[in-house]
Amino acid sequence: MDGKHNSLAASVNVAPNMIDFSSVWGKFTNIGENAVVFSVVLGTLVLYILLLLWARRKDKLDKVKVGVFGMYNNHFFQRTLSKVAQP
Repeated sequence: MDGKHNSLAASVNVAPNMIDFSSVWGKFTNIGENAVVFSVVLGTLVLYILLLLWARRKDKLDKVKVGVFGMYNNHFFQRTLSKVAQP
């Protein structure tokens, strides 16, 4: 092989289907015929948003728990003494 051709793959150029948006938006007028599908999609979207908000709130609480905070009742001498006294 000279490196210019690949004999294991082929190139196929498939033209995309055109979308007629006037037809798409016109089909939303009969949602009553697909009420179950519409309610499942809407319920899934609502559940996703609720879980997203819950996870974001938990992430914010985790940032508070992991943050660095000082011990205000320790004095410099106590910290130095405890570091020296440890074996």
